[in-house]
Amino acid sequence: MSPIDPIEVERRLADVDRQLRRLADLMGPSGLGPANAVASSDTDEGHDIADLHTDAILARLGRLSTALDAMAPGDAGEMPIMRLLLSELSVLAAMFRRRGAAVVRSLDTSAADLGPARRAVIAYRELDRTSTP
Repeated sequence: MSPIDPIEVERRLADVDRQLRRLADLMGPSGLGPANAVASSDTDEGHDIADLHTDAILARLGRLSTALDAMAPGDAGEMPIMRLLLSELSVLAAMFRRRGAAVVRSLDTSAADLGPARRAVIAYRELDRTSTP
């Protein structure tokens, strides 16, 4: 086993430090991580929070994509950026699925509420012969 070269260790640590700082810069100061990116409320406040999360994720996706595009193929920092990019994309997809499901529930509720009203309108039209079709 060969002795550890302190200069090589310092160089590698400097490379790791540079890569970690770059990743921290790419993730941005938003304070919103993938673990808590989906709002847990369907209230108006929940939608505002979800919009903030979506904006933060989209900003991070832009920064990560730009950084990945600027890197040389095979760069040592490419893999962590690709993983972060895929993680953020999966969070965004989950948020869109959740919003889509909420919209479907809202439309189903609205359709159920309109059913009796529609029947009442039809019944009143039949009673009122002066109404226009």
